[in-house]
Amino acid sequence: MNLYIISRKDSISWDEYIAAVVCAENEEEAKKIHPSGDNNRWNSNDNWVTIESVSVKKIGIADQEIKKGVVFNAFNAG
Repeated sequence: MNLYIISRKDSISWDEYIAAVVCAENEEEAKKIHPSGDNNRWNSNDNWVTIESVSVKKIGIADQEIKKGVVFNAFNAG
């Protein structure tokens, strides 16, 4: 498992997710993890972007104790 930072390619406004650090097997899987941790929220227009608008960058290898999913997220509260 690897650690990735996922972020938005578009501009950021108030009350929107900015980015997240996620644990996943590969970049494609990381891109599909919603920063809220709830992957059912992708189609709810809830302050995140479409999957096509997610930027992904590998930042390291995850410790064995880290589970797949969101490790940390950043939300621009307004």
